[in-house]
Amino acid sequence: MRRKKYQYLYRLTIIIFLMLALPVIMITWFLWRRSFEEMRRGNEAYYEKMTDSFMNGFNRELMDLKDHASRLSVNSRDSDSAFFRGEESFRENAYWYYEAVEELKDNPNFDVSDWGIYYYGTDSVITRKGRQSLEQYVDNTLLQSDGEMEQVMHFFSEANYQQMKMVFGTTDTADDYGGKMMAGYCTTLGNSGDRALIFYVIGPQNYKELWDIGYDEEGVYFYVLNSLTDQVFLAFGDAAGAERLRLEETRRMTHGIRQKVLYRNDNSLMPLSFVVYVTEESLQNNITEFYQNMRTLSIFLALFLLVLCTAALYMEYRPVHRLLSGMENYEEYEGGEFETIQNALHDRSVKIQEQEMLIMDLLISHLLYGVPVSAGKLDRLGAGAPAAGYCVYLLEGRILLSSEVSLLAAEAEKRFSARLFVTDLQEEKQNVIIAFLKEANAQELRAWLKRWFQERFLSEYSFYPGKTVGSPDEIRSSYLYCCEQKKEQESKFTLEMEDQKAMQLKKEQQRKKRDEILAYLEAHYRDTDLSQTQVADAFQISSYTLSRMFKNQVGIGFTEYVNAKRLDYAKELLLTTSYSIREISILSGFSNDNYFSRIFKASTGVSPTRFREG
Repeated sequence: MRRKKYQYLYRLTIIIFLMLALPVIMITWFLWRRSFEEMRRGNEAYYEKMTDSFMNGFNRELMDLKDHASRLSVNSRDSDSAFFRGEESFRENAYWYYEAVEELKDNPNFDVSDWGIYYYGTDSVITRKGRQSLEQYVDNTLLQSDGEMEQVMHFFSEANYQQMKMVFGTTDTADDYGGKMMAGYCTTLGNSGDRALIFYVIGPQNYKELWDIGYDEEGVYFYVLNSLTDQVFLAFGDAAGAERLRLEETRRMTHGIRQKVLYRNDNSLMPLSFVVYVTEESLQNNITEFYQNMRTLSIFLALFLLVLCTAALYMEYRPVHRLLSGMENYEEYEGGEFETIQNALHDRSVKIQEQEMLIMDLLISHLLYGVPVSAGKLDRLGAGAPAAGYCVYLLEGRILLSSEVSLLAAEAEKRFSARLFVTDLQEEKQNVIIAFLKEANAQELRAWLKRWFQERFLSEYSFYPGKTVGSPDEIRSSYLYCCEQKKEQESKFTLEMEDQKAMQLKKEQQRKKRDEILAYLEAHYRDTDLSQTQVADAFQISSYTLSRMFKNQVGIGFTEYVNAKRLDYAKELLLTTSYSIREISILSGFSNDNYFSRIFKASTGVSPTRFREG
């Protein structure tokens, strides 16, 4: 039952959550997607920049070697020496060319293993150790195994000669830092223009210095490739990474996300390619860090959504809760919040209608019997505006039904702008009509009322018009005038005898009428459409008279009497049948099961379900 009582609160909670959660979820999803794309693009830009920096740093070191070698050319020589004063070529006298070798050993950037000059076509290599044949130099200084001879000799091949160009070679793939790299500069030396290759040998002990130009970052490998063959030329960092390199593999699926793993930049000046290879572990670390940051953001968004939902729920439900808390006997009602409010308003509307009828009857009685009525009380009758006159009409021998009273008042207001108020004197079987005239048309209204009654009533009746008066306080005089006319037409019996007979007859009629009404209620109290107005119309009396009769002769009100009959029957059904509460409420005459449950609990102290359970 508690769940049903707060069903509006449950629905409101779900609606507010959906209205707020869906936009927040969509915004969060958008932020996730956008942040991930920015993270991915940022990573790729970072690694691309790293690749460019790696290439530029490596090139810068090699270009320094090239610049250092190019200073031996005739045109860029700063100081004079015997080498450049000589007019003989290397073939005539090689002694002077030792000076050039001596000048090569001052390298401003990093140390090299060896350096020298190779003269094409002479099979002569001049190094700091002296003059040797090419084969002797390669075999004694460069080779580590016989299988490398062809690869090294290719570096010194005259076919590679191209004026002022750099050539490169290695003794092996340089894996495990075991090989040697050779960087050469093709030029001409001496006044005779001997073609020569000025070369530097960079050994394993020198790679560490070259590696310092890169980035010592975990999970990232740096490679220098021969751009013509796509073979690894140098591998920096973890040498084992060279085995993992796949140039065709540029992207990889990581956590279901396709990530770029290979970044490459080709050198347009030299046949070299510079590659940065990002491992799976490094990519996973980046994505994991991204997920952690987004998870933190999601937690804050969830907390914000919770606070927002709570605030919205509080602001929306607080007025309803205050309204329910301010209702009298709130706990007696069953059902949801709005159903409870609706039932309470219905009960209050019924009470207001009953009280309004009694108040109107009382005000009319005050006007008839000369009790002063203030303008504020006249407003209750809807006739507070000043009237041109007031007149009372007495209808005897016929009691107007509620529907007839409504029709009569509506037509009179439409035709004459007059407000009619009708009450009945059940003891005398009379209707007293008070007319609030907007215009001085009392005679026309009287003629119209006569015709109206003649057209509708076949039985004998009497109609007595009163005189028109100018104020509400004089309405009693108009009513007395009607009574005087009535008395003039009475029979020769004395007033006292007539009163006694009328009183006796009135009591007998009242008892008879009461018995008839009670018998009628006994037969129809289980009808769900039974009402006070229906019973009054069935016995041709007004609702006011029926209400007074029950109060005076039965001792309780009409509604209270009918509800008591219905509750007795409902108790019998609860104890003797298996019908549901709703079915019993309808069979007992209640059209609303919630109203039945509340009335039953107010009468017995327990709910219908508890009463059935014993």
